[in-house]
Amino acid sequence: MNIQSRTPVDDILLDDNDRHILDSTDKIIRWINYQYEEQEIKHEENIDIPYRRYIDLSNCIICTRTTDGKPALTNLCDLAGKIECVINTYNDYPHKTRFHQEVLEEIICHNSVIHGAFFHCTKFHQRVYFLNTIINNGDFSRCEFLEYTFIQDCQLSFGSFEGSIFHKTVSFSKSEFDHFQIIFRNCIFKDDTSFHSIKIKGDGVSKELLPHCYIDFSHSTFLKNFSLLNVELPTHCWFDDCIFEQTVILRDITSQHIISFANALVKKQILIFVSEKDRKNQIENLIISHLDISGRVDIEDSQINVLRANFTNLQDKGILRIFRSTILINQLINISI
Repeated sequence: MNIQSRTPVDDILLDDNDRHILDSTDKIIRWINYQYEEQEIKHEENIDIPYRRYIDLSNCIICTRTTDGKPALTNLCDLAGKIECVINTYNDYPHKTRFHQEVLEEIICHNSVIHGAFFHCTKFHQRVYFLNTIINNGDFSRCEFLEYTFIQDCQLSFGSFEGSIFHKTVSFSKSEFDHFQIIFRNCIFKDDTSFHSIKIKGDGVSKELLPHCYIDFSHSTFLKNFSLLNVELPTHCWFDDCIFEQTVILRDITSQHIISFANALVKKQILIFVSEKDRKNQIENLIISHLDISGRVDIEDSQINVLRANFTNLQDKGILRIFRSTILINQLINISI
């Protein structure tokens, strides 16, 4: 590639942590194009390395709009139609498409800060990978992810993924949610989904606000396996009215409030257990009322203060098994078999 044809990025400065400051739509577009050129050059220098084109936003401070010279938000619609990898479909919304824009290339964002990631109503055609990245506020609701979605070791001060569709594996590993409502309501998960060692900050939540603090998966459909592993829940956790086609695993859970599967449908298995001998799940309030079990529910090695199973429905081959667990208040009444 001719060096004179390179996209100019000389005006893009570095912060104190050597991250590139992309504080306008123009700078973001030029940086993406510059990284495309870098990828092409690396391939030309070593043709044995397969050419791989992707949106590289690693080691960046990102926003499309500022207020009084300070980062305000990153609105994906500001990029749509101005760069070939993000197409604008807003004029066809909502009658011909459910999306404001579509991202055609893979996104890799490592060690970055995104201010106000308003990516809602977006169709992502390729993999989405956020690693060790801070996202200050934002919205990923009503999106569709056609490939793998990895959000690992990130700090997320927002919580809306409501109404999204995930076609491939979803992994939220070792990420921290600093938001009192984390919403995955009305989502469809078509492949394995894992929340492993996530942290939910619940410090300073008042008693008045607590009923409105939750991680909410209600009314969602899980076509493959779902796992919630090694998690302390300082807020409520809702799986109400969910459809579980395969296995659900809750392992090494500490919950100070409610975990509810009320009115959900279990076609294969819910398994609540621990990874180590002599360890117990600590669950304040477990609700399986109106749960429709055509598979089985196994609760093992758990300390449960309150178990509510009002009108739980066991189908012909359905199994509800409680093993090596302590339940202080048991409301196993009106179970239909």
